[in-house]
Amino acid sequence: MPTTLARDAFFLIPHLVLAVSGLLVLLGDRILARRTEANVRRRIVGILAFLGVGLAMAAALVVSLVPLWVRADPASMAEWFSPGTFEYLSNPDPPIFGGLLAADTPAGYFNMMYVGLLGLVLALALATSRTEHPGRLCALLLLSTVAMMLATAAEEFLTLFISLEMMTICLYLAGRPGPPPPAPGRRAVLSLVPRFIPSLLFLIGIGLVGSQTSATYFESIRRLIDTSAPADGKITIVADPRFSGKAAPTAAIVLLLAGFGLKLPALAFARRSSDPQAGGPPAAVTAWIATGALFATVVALLKVFLHALLPWTDARTSILGPTWLYVASAVAAITMIAGNIGSLRRKNLTGLLMSATLVHAGYLLIGAAGASAAVDIPEAAGAVLAYLLILAFGNLGAFAVPAWLERDRGITDIEGLDGLGRQDPILGICIGVLVFSLISLPLLGRFSAMLNAWQAALGGQNPARSPILGGLDYLANLSSVLLLLGYTRILVPLYRRASRTPSLTTAGNAIALPIVLGLALTLTFGVPLARKLLEAMQAAAVPLLSSTVPRTGQKSQPPGAGPDRSVTPRRLPPNPSRRPNGARPGK
Repeated sequence: MPTTLARDAFFLIPHLVLAVSGLLVLLGDRILARRTEANVRRRIVGILAFLGVGLAMAAALVVSLVPLWVRADPASMAEWFSPGTFEYLSNPDPPIFGGLLAADTPAGYFNMMYVGLLGLVLALALATSRTEHPGRLCALLLLSTVAMMLATAAEEFLTLFISLEMMTICLYLAGRPGPPPPAPGRRAVLSLVPRFIPSLLFLIGIGLVGSQTSATYFESIRRLIDTSAPADGKITIVADPRFSGKAAPTAAIVLLLAGFGLKLPALAFARRSSDPQAGGPPAAVTAWIATGALFATVVALLKVFLHALLPWTDARTSILGPTWLYVASAVAAITMIAGNIGSLRRKNLTGLLMSATLVHAGYLLIGAAGASAAVDIPEAAGAVLAYLLILAFGNLGAFAVPAWLERDRGITDIEGLDGLGRQDPILGICIGVLVFSLISLPLLGRFSAMLNAWQAALGGQNPARSPILGGLDYLANLSSVLLLLGYTRILVPLYRRASRTPSLTTAGNAIALPIVLGLALTLTFGVPLARKLLEAMQAAAVPLLSSTVPRTGQKSQPPGAGPDRSVTPRRLPPNPSRRPNGARPGK
């Protein structure tokens, strides 16, 4: 009979496969470095990396589908498992490793998405011969994917912090073409300080939350600071007065949001998204930053501010709610303005696309801030997830274009697109439509997802909705117009008469597949399946942001311990010591 640890490890099989594959790729590259030519070495490393991706995808399918089969047909599936394992797999939201990670259905689907995107990114990375260490690059991409999967499933602050740090370090090392140049000790230390600032702010914010609640689990923190109780079938979120009126919770929210904002990969790596000849990261690494890393960071942000700290960030009843809205709105506005300025000034295609990612990161933050003031918070968060999913695949298709330029010309200047639409009309049309999708024009998937997100966040009948969100709506519309001016710089050379520079070679499957797939998803979720995607993501947001308690018959755990997750929602009863003015008894 499998032990609890073995059952928990079942849900981490995809993570283990990717981690072992990364180590094998790195070891194989070191062994082959001195014995084979560069092309043969790259081919063998690619085979090992894609073998790991294939095995991880198969493992992710098994981990996701087996529990679904057990719940769909328990009568027949009970014969294949022991009673304990069958009961374990029947739980739609099993707490694994003491509640540190979630193993629900959305986490399984997100794992498959990460692995699929990773395969496309690896194809882009191996299509160019720029890097001299293909094994090192592939291993870091594999390990960063493990960190993204863990960050998405994290249910505790320290687990989330370690996962985000692992992801950031792997992507930073992958973005360097080779080992860093030697530098004096003082200069080397000072160069690392800016990279530690987001981590330091995030860690201080975690410490402030822990000092107030003596807990690090999201659900335990939510229970401690939430005194909500059902009334007439509805639940009103009310912050506990013991924590609401202090400066520490406000400082914790500001520090956590600042840590997320600076750690947001699109913002942290914007300066380094330059010409490869100037030492910028490969286009494939930048694409992975703007897709997988952005997805994991935003999902983690939603779990922290719309689940664990929701009684502090809810704009309707919390003292800290307006503070959260003001700070989040300011960060969103700064992000959109910085991204638009970058899109108008950059002459490098990779940098221009990364600036656009900054603008869309601001849109996502508007959706997250508005979700805290929405009537139905999971519905608004689901609309943000739908927008984020389309953004990930669309960004990957767009970043395949600078990877194409990098492969054939070694540079990613916008001028390198001269005549590309005339040379390859089909891919030229696909690239043009993807560029329009970056501007979020109607009838495209990103526009539908953005419209749903803003309607859910801003269009509800919530009287406490802050007017600042309406101002952000106008700023976002203006930002879309500025993006149109920035992306015109891509469309003009795309169909301009070719210059004297030699034509690009055939794109190949590694370049063409992300472009075509990104276009297909953009068009499919534009009108035909927009509602289906929105409903699926809203269903995924429910367990992502739900607050649950142990099952009947299990011993309840102390507030600071890891909670056993189940599907039975409950809120703590009102605090008897609460007074209308929030004062304690005797004061």
